[in-house]
Amino acid sequence: MKLSCRREELLGAVQIAGQSVPKRHVNDALDNRFLLSAKKSVSVSATDYNIYVEFSLAADAVDIEEGGEVLLPLDKVVQLLRESRDEWIVLERGEGARCRVGFSDGFFELLIGEAEEFPASPRKEQGAEFSIGRDLLIEGMDKGRVARAPEEGRFLFDHCLLEARDDRFVIASTDGRRMALFQGQAEKRADSPVRVLLSQAVMQQVRKLCDRTSSDVRITVSRGKVFFETDRGRVMANTRDEASFPDYRPHMEKKRSRQVVLQRTALLSATKRIALLTNEQERAVEFCLSAGELVLRCQSGTTGSGEIRLEAQYEGASEVLHFDPAYLSESLAAMGEDTVAMRFENAREGAVLDEADRFKYLVMPIILDSGESG
Repeated sequence: MKLSCRREELLGAVQIAGQSVPKRHVNDALDNRFLLSAKKSVSVSATDYNIYVEFSLAADAVDIEEGGEVLLPLDKVVQLLRESRDEWIVLERGEGARCRVGFSDGFFELLIGEAEEFPASPRKEQGAEFSIGRDLLIEGMDKGRVARAPEEGRFLFDHCLLEARDDRFVIASTDGRRMALFQGQAEKRADSPVRVLLSQAVMQQVRKLCDRTSSDVRITVSRGKVFFETDRGRVMANTRDEASFPDYRPHMEKKRSRQVVLQRTALLSATKRIALLTNEQERAVEFCLSAGELVLRCQSGTTGSGEIRLEAQYEGASEVLHFDPAYLSESLAAMGEDTVAMRFENAREGAVLDEADRFKYLVMPIILDSGESG
């Protein structure tokens, strides 16, 4: 194998693929290694057996003199490419288990593994297929994961649900105190219903795959695996049992009789500022609604007190609700509309923030004992 490639293009692909390299010892063919393959095009691959990624380099960024495959050490390649300032570099398979990485001012010969030991790309079998526009999928992933729990290992809460039926798709997440739901239209309708859980790691790799293309993303779900494919690569992953993920419909589709409409950026600023007075033990902030106005109040024995008044389109009876402001600010930051509608029934049931019926966010109130209020 011998080829020339743009340094920045190869570095970007290797860094992305490296996120699927095992974090702990799996075997010598996978740990800290990626597969560089030069055939009709050049691609880099990595896997930890749960996720398999394959990213292609741009056609104008490579010049293949002789095809082949090499199993390279990821950390050394990344470090060498980062420190170089060359526009182009040369990679050539040498004698024995070595690969030469050539620069304008010198070269390095890296010890390599046996490419034959690297797992073959998973075979895609017949299953449910559909396609989503690249920009819409990015928006859905970014918004649909807002309520995902940050801690790894919580089976239900550190995954996102991807659901598709006919020409509609849904991305949902929850951490038990809130729920986010993004709904969109598929470019190609699903030929059969899809419901699959995706881990944070899978979502991150799919997001990076989308960053490298402008084409639609083709999705196939079959026999416990999900495949995301574009003209620039593929992300393949094992799926998780989605049966225990909570049904979002009773929460998101429930009719709520009361509504307040607010200016989004003003509410975002207010929730961020009032949150400065909260701490781990005291998270509740008063949201006091009356005709034409929303007042945010917080009083803490350790940080002080504050009050912010906002104009609101609200004509119902006065109501006091208590929320964790961080939960609200995270959802508001993910939205892009000028105004946001919040629908609720009373102070003890969940409220839904609604952005043009495409993105919905359910947040549960904090219920205070009578001695805690005021």
